[in-house]
Amino acid sequence: MIASFAVHSLAQQEAMNAQFILNTLTVNPGYTGYKEVQSFTIDHRSQWVGFKGAPTTNNLSFDMALPRNKEMAFGGTIMHDNIGPTSELSLSGNVAYRFYVNRNAQLSFGLKGYVGLFQANFTGLELASGRFGQEDINFSYDASSELILNFGAGAYYHSEDYFIGISSPRLFKNRIDNNNLETYNTIRGRTAPTYYFMGGYNFHCNMWLDFQPAILTKTTMGAPLSIGLYGSFLMRSKWRLGGFYTLAEAGGVMLQMQVSEKLKVGYSFDVAANALISTNLGSHEIGITYDMKTFSKRMVYPRRF
Repeated sequence: MIASFAVHSLAQQEAMNAQFILNTLTVNPGYTGYKEVQSFTIDHRSQWVGFKGAPTTNNLSFDMALPRNKEMAFGGTIMHDNIGPTSELSLSGNVAYRFYVNRNAQLSFGLKGYVGLFQANFTGLELASGRFGQEDINFSYDASSELILNFGAGAYYHSEDYFIGISSPRLFKNRIDNNNLETYNTIRGRTAPTYYFMGGYNFHCNMWLDFQPAILTKTTMGAPLSIGLYGSFLMRSKWRLGGFYTLAEAGGVMLQMQVSEKLKVGYSFDVAANALISTNLGSHEIGITYDMKTFSKRMVYPRRF
């Protein structure tokens, strides 16, 4: 899932997903129903292993195309994101309307409803002031939980060999004011919409090898533009081996294996491409996707993304 913890108000606010090709649903609700099957994905990410308070993210997502209404699809995601003393448990529901622009290209518009429960555990922090027998009133008790409601949207256009998407999982600004607790409001404060643009292409090299470059950009008001470059080789439609680099942020490798017609497993490892590289043992992500049913008969070409 892409996240960091800092007291600065411009800290990254969306969970990171190094293998977004494996779990695009968490980023773009327009992706809902793309594979034309009932699909479950479990994903775990441990970021900056060895760094105290580093982000960890777990999510379970599901989506499917309706069997009797080929234009509609729905899905949802349960996610738990933990960053330092703060955590958020969220539930999202997606619905998408899809139609074929022509025989080989489909356009999908998706909507997302979001509800999250935000919590903070300040009393569990070890403070420097405590070493001198002093007490900081801002960290003397835990703020109450806050309910966060939001709304997202996205569009996803694809053909047999390429895709383009644009989305924002949370379009509204959420401000958390909790009993005028200055530190609590500084750490979380206000969430700003994050906008994603994605695209990818499948180059058919020969009968058993494809090459797939992709890009994922992310922008949030007041924060630097994030640009992620991906490249992977798909071998015999069963093995995916590749690498990725997010400019000035992180670089890594990933491996995915199609264990069976219905089961896919993926792993990625990345390290920071900045001063953080010396503070931790890198980030690890594991994803598992299971498709409940075989591909729909109405699908005119295989789903490669």
